[in-house]
Amino acid sequence: MDKFSEELCGAILQASRSLPARHQIVVGARLLGERKRTLKDLANQFGVSTQRVTEIELNARRRIARYFRTDEDSILAQEAAKRGWDVSELLTPCNYPLSAIEVIDIK
Repeated sequence: MDKFSEELCGAILQASRSLPARHQIVVGARLLGERKRTLKDLANQFGVSTQRVTEIELNARRRIARYFRTDEDSILAQEAAKRGWDVSELLTPCNYPLSAIEVIDIK
């Protein structure tokens, strides 16, 4: 992982700290973990459906995307733009090359 990717993962972690506890767990398990946990595993942990875990994950991704659109983190957004990424690509799992992961549409 290059220096920018490491900084990006740190920024995603920082942004996730403003989320509700359940959202933080999902972000850690689905985006930042060494091994991506399954929706079913998280659903069992929380006692909810896999659809609800998906909703929590998408909501967390949207909130984190807003964080990256603020002036405070514009350097990360500018660097991503230089690499040809958009903000939604900043929200891919950090243990993989960012350009090689499926990107969700957060619009």
